[in-house]
Amino acid sequence: MAEFTEDHVAALAPVESALGDARGLLRKSAFRGFARSADGVLVFAECKGSAKEPYKVSLDFASSKVAPSMRCNCPSRQRPCKHALALALAFAQRGSAFPVGQPPADLIEKSEKLKERREKQSTVEEKPRKVNEAALARKTSQQLDALVSLEKLIIDVATTGLGGLKSEGVEGLIDQANRLGDSQLQGARERLIRLASLLQAHRDELDEEDLPLLRSPLSDEDRHARLADALIQLWAVLRRGQRMLDGKAEEGDSRSESDAQLEALLGRAWKLSELKEAGYWVTGRSLLELAHERHEDPSLERISAEGYLLDLDDGSIFVEWTALPFAAARRPDTRLRPSRLGVLQLREAALYPGELVNRRIRWNDRDEAVLSERSRSAEDIRRLHAMARPVDAAIKALREQLKNPLAPMQAVFLLDARRFGQSLWGDQRLTAMEDGAGQRLLFRDPPDASFPTSLNLAHAAAAFGPGSVATRLWYDPVARGIFGQALALFAGERHLRLGT
Repeated sequence: MAEFTEDHVAALAPVESALGDARGLLRKSAFRGFARSADGVLVFAECKGSAKEPYKVSLDFASSKVAPSMRCNCPSRQRPCKHALALALAFAQRGSAFPVGQPPADLIEKSEKLKERREKQSTVEEKPRKVNEAALARKTSQQLDALVSLEKLIIDVATTGLGGLKSEGVEGLIDQANRLGDSQLQGARERLIRLASLLQAHRDELDEEDLPLLRSPLSDEDRHARLADALIQLWAVLRRGQRMLDGKAEEGDSRSESDAQLEALLGRAWKLSELKEAGYWVTGRSLLELAHERHEDPSLERISAEGYLLDLDDGSIFVEWTALPFAAARRPDTRLRPSRLGVLQLREAALYPGELVNRRIRWNDRDEAVLSERSRSAEDIRRLHAMARPVDAAIKALREQLKNPLAPMQAVFLLDARRFGQSLWGDQRLTAMEDGAGQRLLFRDPPDASFPTSLNLAHAAAAFGPGSVATRLWYDPVARGIFGQALALFAGERHLRLGT
């Protein structure tokens, strides 16, 4: 069983103040009857609260050894509540001292149902796919029709000019985006919505209630450059998508690497069994999380989490990506994956197709045998520092990625930092980094960054000195240059996370 620590509890807290409230309950000795089941799956106790009867609080490790299901019959809308967090803290601190007891019958029943549901979902996820050729042909035809409509719309937009597009034109983009979604082209849909968001951001006459999109923090110059890039990317998606789907209509399901990458960009919802069958599969990996970020996207009405994981064997950096619609994220029984604090020992996982610096990695988290987590060692950190790359090599890798118009204009690298300083860029003073070869990189937050980190890097570098920096290299289409955004600084054995 993976060690359950206070760091895991902190990752489960809905807000920072909830942890303080939980510690207060423990200081006041509000609990009684701490106990655990013989197999360690259930932990339970009673907590004195504002009600006449004490609250019944429990932890259920049936589905996860580090993110248990947390239950409490208190009336709080915040989940997990402070009572459940307090029980989790107590168990993390002294769980081995909890006496073994018989869990209540209703708690055993809930735990069994949870286990059955997880097993059923796992079976469904891994069930081999049977291709329905007629259904595939209908889907392909529907997607081709949707892309033909998109082609007409893009030509109209390009002919009219972005500046002359009226509010009803933006509404037309959103309607077309919805049709792409109906045709299971979610990736193309998202790109079109982002284009509409950029267009709306500088049009005061648009009705915000009718078009609830992102109000962009970008300057007009930044926005115009991104609008042009968005149109180029949409056109590339359209043309390549049409060629790929034409080939499917003639030959059936495609298995080529380029087609698989394009399918992912168009928005194919891959199953793990499909990825394994297609050969996008890795085994026996040891991964250490460099950084973890959360993003709220009002235009797509979702919140997402990205964890950048360093492969301690070959130095690759993968991205673990999860997302929830806003409505689902507000439910107490759903949450995004927390930050990974130790070293992940991964038995097997899917590695998504694509010639990208940061390929997406995904595994069956309902199968406890797939993943275990151990504490980091000095040897892990030594290997991490040894894998830090020089600036020139990282920039070259990003430029190679930028040759593909469909690829992201950014990527995360682990860079070798031998010295930090300050450098002027225009009228701004920016933090600069120098690697072992004397090559420099300027750090500057992207204009739409969810969380600015440049000031945090300056403070961390001044306090702890050089080391290795987990860095997002990003291309600025206005300045036509590549800059860095620091996500974390590794100074010796310290891991200083600089963002969210």
